[in-house]
Amino acid sequence: MLKFSFIFLALCTGCIHKTGISDLNRRQPTQALVGTTQNLKASQLVQFDTGFLKNIKHSTQFLSHKEKTKKSILIMHGLHESPFYMNGLAQYFFSKGYNVLNLRLPGHGTGSVEDLNQVQSSDWIAAANEALKAATQLSDSVEVLGYSTGGTLAAYLALKNPNLIKKIYMIAPALALSTRVFLSTQVLGRTGLDLSKVCRPEMENRFLCRMVLNLDDQLAIMLKEGIYSSPPAGLQVQNLIHRIQTEFSENRDSVYIPERSQTDYYKDLKEIYHRIKIPLFMVNSEADVVVLPYFNQDVVETHSGSHRNILFSKKFNISHIQISKSKSDAFKSDGSVYNSQFDEIIQGIEIFNQDSL
Repeated sequence: MLKFSFIFLALCTGCIHKTGISDLNRRQPTQALVGTTQNLKASQLVQFDTGFLKNIKHSTQFLSHKEKTKKSILIMHGLHESPFYMNGLAQYFFSKGYNVLNLRLPGHGTGSVEDLNQVQSSDWIAAANEALKAATQLSDSVEVLGYSTGGTLAAYLALKNPNLIKKIYMIAPALALSTRVFLSTQVLGRTGLDLSKVCRPEMENRFLCRMVLNLDDQLAIMLKEGIYSSPPAGLQVQNLIHRIQTEFSENRDSVYIPERSQTDYYKDLKEIYHRIKIPLFMVNSEADVVVLPYFNQDVVETHSGSHRNILFSKKFNISHIQISKSKSDAFKSDGSVYNSQFDEIIQGIEIFNQDSL
């Protein structure tokens, strides 16, 4: 199936969307969200966001104890979302004495379709690198947590900074995309198609909308919540995985070669992720059809360092979009869109941190 994916990709190479200026280059703001802090870089990241976001609830969050702490954590959200949907995890770590930097990824939360459609994976990497530098000023020990795309960025940072990051937490990380999602990013991601217009509520029964919803069963939830789903941004997640392969793989031929088998492709990816030697905590769900839960599970179970993993059974029906959310993060349009087993994640983190002391 992966071989077919690569061939399909080759047929689409002439459809690459035009890139534009990301919100990394917007003007500097003058208003801060959390008031006076003792860390200039972290404060500036928050101030930057609040200068132009239509709704500042989506801005970067800096939860500060007003002094340098023993530990700090950088948190990164998933595609199409914002720090607002990671508040449960941010508040947990803050309650444990961490200074918390909950980063908004470029292109997200601006209320602009153009920003999300034109964002590049390199923008996310640049923002993550800058946030990591800020987090190092907050404590003596820095940890990183990422959900979905944020999990992929967490892996990138850990590979790039093996001696700087002390622990890594991954919630349904996009270490590899499911074949269905991979194909949809290659097809729809190169068209710039506005799914919010194709699948407005009154159009749900039309053929094109039904076809799109079959590709992404979370789209209906997102549209109801008013979250714009960007196919070009989805393509950038695959580009981020590609960046990890090209930058950290010893076998550069492992990237996008149709002749290589599916087994070799995932074997090469797993070997790259195994270069992460720091303590690793990971959460996945068998009901996740966006990323590959069993591939992720294999990565963590064969991790050479200290590790702990949680795999939610299909019986809980925890989808990709639910897995990172506490009840307080539930969508207003549908109060059931949160992880009913969220407390198990917190308990797992508690045990993981005790074991890795």
